Amino acid sequence: MTVDLIRLQSYDASPLQQLDQQLGDAIRHEHTERRRKIEERKQRKLKKRKQKRRRSQDD
Repeated sequence: MTVDLIRLQSYDASPLQQLDQQLGDAIRHEHTERRRKIEERKQRKLKKRKQKRRRSQDD
């Protein structure tokens, strides 16, 4: 089997690199969105806990 060096050298990897970059960006974006939602949920739970504690102290 022979390898065509000219074809290999003229091969443009940039579309693949762009796709790789876009996929990486999308995955990172999904990950940060998930983390943000989890963090918001934690904050809401904490707030509710504090409100309950405050109510029980007021009684």
